[in-house]
Order: sequence, then structure tokens, then C-alpha cells
Amino acid sequence: MKRVASHFVVLAPEDIRRNAVVELDDNSVLTQVFDLNDSHVESAHTLFFDGIISAPIVSLSSHVDEDKIIELTTNYHFIDFSKEISTKEILPNGKPLLIDFGTEIPLEINAILPKLSIVLSAFSVFEIISACVFYPALLLTGSSPLEIGVRTSLIIWQNADLLNKTLIEKTNISSL
Repeated sequence: MKRVASHFVVLAPEDIRRNAVVELDDNSVLTQVFDLNDSHVESAHTLFFDGIISAPIVSLSSHVDEDKIIELTTNYHFIDFSKEISTKEILPNGKPLLIDFGTEIPLEINAILPKLSIVLSAFSVFEIISACVFYPALLLTGSSPLEIGVRTSLIIWQNADLLNKTLIEKTNISSL
């Protein structure tokens, strides 16, 4: 069993938990998510990370061809950062944001993230996480990547501005 806790855990766009613990069994199956403040006894095996825990980033282009991406993303504000990163700020347009980095490898994504703090400044860090984790997983599998009973891995978003809930130049991700 593995227990990890953080300031925030993003389970879905409308389900963001503060000071939550995520528990995975030995097969990396999510067994429970609970509030650290509700726990009467903190397990000695719970690791606390500074940042935001989420499921891993999902790249649509790593799973489906471009024609299918166009079809899947018609109801989203789709931004493909694997093609070109504009320094112009991207503004909300009323549709849910969906981001594709063109990769799912944290090291490669970390090379792109510093440029995005300005480009995506109109969006909260939670919208950005949902845009590259939750919505792509939902389009590909039809379910949330962090549901009880589902096998998953986790990443931690570190060095985000948690007070203002925004990305900053130093924001990075790593696998847990």
C-alpha cells in the first residue's frame, strides 16, 4: 500500500480536494481518497508532497491520429502545444480547455511548462490540469483517470502558485 498526500488532489474538474490523501494498493489500484484533516491518526507511511497531485498527463496525439483528434475535440477549446507555442496569451472561449503537449513524458513536458505560465495566465492551474489530464482521459476511455478501483499512476505538480492557483515559470511535474 502507498499513501501520498498534498495540498490539493485533482480528481476531476469539479472535484478538487484540499489536504487530501490518495491511497494505492500494491497493484497501483486507487483504493481511497480521504481528507487528511478528517483522519484521527496519520499513518507513518503517508508521504506529504508540496503541490498538487493528479493522474498523469494524457496526450491525445500519442493515442489517436489527427483526424480523430479533430473529431474528438469539437466541443473543447483545444490547444496543441506540440506544434507551436505562441507567446500570445490564450483566453477562455466558453468551452472547456483541452491541452495536448504531444508527449506524456514529464521531462519533455517540463521543458514546455515555463513558457506556458504567461500563455495560459487566464486559466487556473486546476483548469490546466483538467485540460491535460482529465478531459483527454475522458475522451479516450470514457471515465475519470482517478476513480476508486482503477489502476493508475500519479504525478505531482510542484512550484505552482497555490495562493493564486496559477502556473509560474518554475512549475514542473514529476512522477510519484
